[in-house]
Amino acid sequence: MMSPRDQRALRMGIAAVALALLSLRVVPWAVRSASAERDRLHAGRALLLQARGELRAAARFQDSAAAIRQALDSIAAQVLSGGNEAEAWSDFENRVSLAATRNGAALKRSTRLPDSARSGLLRRITGRAELESDLPGILAALKAIERDPVVLRVGELRVEAVNPASQRGPEVLRAELVVEGWFLPGPKGGKEQ
Repeated sequence: MMSPRDQRALRMGIAAVALALLSLRVVPWAVRSASAERDRLHAGRALLLQARGELRAAARFQDSAAAIRQALDSIAAQVLSGGNEAEAWSDFENRVSLAATRNGAALKRSTRLPDSARSGLLRRITGRAELESDLPGILAALKAIERDPVVLRVGELRVEAVNPASQRGPEVLRAELVVEGWFLPGPKGGKEQ
C-alpha cells in the first residue's frame, strides 16, 4: 500500500504529465486550428466582398448592354435590312424601285458600285440607278428616295432628255443617280454568300 505522501506525489506527477501533454500538444493544435479558421474566415470575407463588387459591376454592364441594345434598335430603322451585302443590295434596289414606281417613274437599270466605306459596325452600299419619267415624276421619285425611313442619300444626279428632237407627246427625261445607304452586317462579317 502507498502512503498518503506517495499518493500525493503520484497525483502531482499525473497532473504534471497531463499539464505537460495539454500545454505541449493540445494547446498548440487548438491555436493552429483557430488561426487556420480565422484565415479561412478572412479569405471567405474577401471572396464575398469581391463577389459583391463583381455583381455591382455586372449590373452596370447590364445597364450598358440595355442602352446599347436600345441604340441599335433605334439605328436599325434607319439602315438597310439584311445581314450581308447581297441582302442589303436587294433591299436597296427594292426601295429605289418602289420610290420610282410610286411616283410615276420607271427604274430602267440599277448597278451596284464598289464601296468599302465603314463607320463602326456599319457598312455603306452604293448603287447607280437610271430612272425615266417626266420632270415631276423624277422630282417626286428623288424626294421619295430622300424621305425613305431608311437613310438613303443621293450623291450624284445627271438628267438628260431621252429624245430632245421629238416634239410629240410629253417630255421624257432620263435621270442617272448615285445613291448610298448603310447596313449592319450580321455575325459572319457581312460577306456575300
